[in-house]
Amino acid sequence: MSLQTAAAAGPLGVADATARTLLNGAAREPRAIGTMHPFVAGVRRAYQRLPESARAAAVTAAFAWAKAYVSSPAFTTVYAAARQRAKPIGASTYELTVDQELKKDLDQKLAEIEESKKGLAFIPEADRAQVLVAFKEAEDRVRDPEMAAFLRKEIEARRASDAKGSHDAAAEWNATFPADVRLFVRQELERFLTASTKIDFTIPITLIKNPAGAIVGFVAPLEGPSESWMEAECMMAGQDMVTAARAAVDEWLKELPR
Repeated sequence: MSLQTAAAAGPLGVADATARTLLNGAAREPRAIGTMHPFVAGVRRAYQRLPESARAAAVTAAFAWAKAYVSSPAFTTVYAAARQRAKPIGASTYELTVDQELKKDLDQKLAEIEESKKGLAFIPEADRAQVLVAFKEAEDRVRDPEMAAFLRKEIEARRASDAKGSHDAAAEWNATFPADVRLFVRQELERFLTASTKIDFTIPITLIKNPAGAIVGFVAPLEGPSESWMEAECMMAGQDMVTAARAAVDEWLKELPR
């Protein structure tokens, strides 16, 4: 099968429309991708159906297909919609200034004390003087400049925390979904390169398959769990496929902006 034919048929023998749907899903939730994600599971099922001798070439063809698709207006539209949908809510706005909110809080505290005074009639007369003293002390505390200063710091700290939260959310959003779709593609490709750098393919693995025969995991004499789902997927795919994928990514990155 020629590269052109493979691309027309879709990557790894998957129908073109299905492959687009899977890739679109991965673009919509890049940080939610893992072993169980439809995109990852779909790729695994696809290469599993291929003869091992044909998998490396199929991977090269699959990356050629992916490169063409993510450069298309269709994918750009999907990505733009995903980016907009993930955009965090804007910074908090306040109807009151700090001074106005401070006055409102102090007035409310004084109003609560006044409301409490309405219960004096239910207090034994012998105890009322002591209760009135307590009310007076409470009013004095509210009117104390130190109370105003404390409440002001609380209001300012809360608003600063809100602003920082909005700033951090916007920063994370921009990092996950850069405005330029090509930068998004670059960072996802670089994530793969980083994860696949130190895979030890000499470690023997035993694939685990479900009743339908699809690979769902593996067991291996590892000292600890894989650092990422990508490492685990690379071990299941095998050295030939990963080598071919890394070569394709290296060439692709040369064409993407930094």
